Amino acid sequence: MVFPQDFPSANFLVAHGIRQALLVQKDRAEPQDDLAHSLLRWQEGGIKVLPKKLDDNSPPSEITVKRPSKYKATWYRALAQLGLRRNGAGGFGSYFAEVSASQNRETLGVCSLAGDSVIPLSIYSGPSSYGYIYQASYYVYANPGGQKVTTAQGVSTYENVTQTSANYTYTPTLGQGSLNANSQVVDTPLGLVSNAPLPSNLSIVDSQDIGVGGIYVRNNTLSFTATGLAVTNNGPRS
Repeated sequence: MVFPQDFPSANFLVAHGIRQALLVQKDRAEPQDDLAHSLLRWQEGGIKVLPKKLDDNSPPSEITVKRPSKYKATWYRALAQLGLRRNGAGGFGSYFAEVSASQNRETLGVCSLAGDSVIPLSIYSGPSSYGYIYQASYYVYANPGGQKVTTAQGVSTYENVTQTSANYTYTPTLGQGSLNANSQVVDTPLGLVSNAPLPSNLSIVDSQDIGVGGIYVRNNTLSFTATGLAVTNNGPRS
C-alpha cells in the first residue's frame, strides 16, 4: 500500500519541469485505489496521468483519475491508531514503541497543529522588487491528551498546495514545511515577489494540506493580496 506522502507533490514536480506521469501496469489502465489517492492529487495540480499496459503497443493517452473512496479524508488517523508508522524503506509497516514516563521521547501518533504564527520576513517596496515573504509556524500536539510535542526534530513533514482562485497570473512562492529544533512546523518562504508593483485588487487563494510524520493533519487557506498573506486554519478536511 502506498500513500500520497510517499511521493513528491504536484507543485514540486511542476517546479522541476515534470508535467506528465506514465503509469505502467501489467493488465489494467486504471490505477489501484491506494495509488489513485496520489495520482488524483497530481492531476489536480496540473500533472497529466498516462496509463500504459505492458501488452498494449498503442501509445498512452491521458485519463481522468477517478476519485477514490475517502479521498483526502482523515483515514490517515485511523492508520495511526492501528500503531503503524513509516519504516526504513519508506512505506508503512513498523510500530511505534510504547512510551513510558521515563523515556525521553514522544510518539506523534494522531496529532494537531496549534499556536499559529504568521510573520513577515521581508517587505519589498521597489524600485526593483515589490511584494513580500512570510513565515508560518505551528506547534505540534499529540492526540489524545493534547500534549505539546517537544522532541520531534527530524520527523518528516509534507504539504500539498492547490490554487483555488486567482484574478491575476502571479505565482506565489511556496516552501515545504519542516520541524525545527523546537519541534515547530516552520513553513517558509510564503509570499509574492514581482519586478513591478502588485495590483491593488490582487487576490490569489490556495488550499494547503499539511501532514506531520506521514499523517495528514489539517487544511489551510492561503490568501495572497497586494499587501500581505493571511493563513486560515480550516482544521482536518474530510
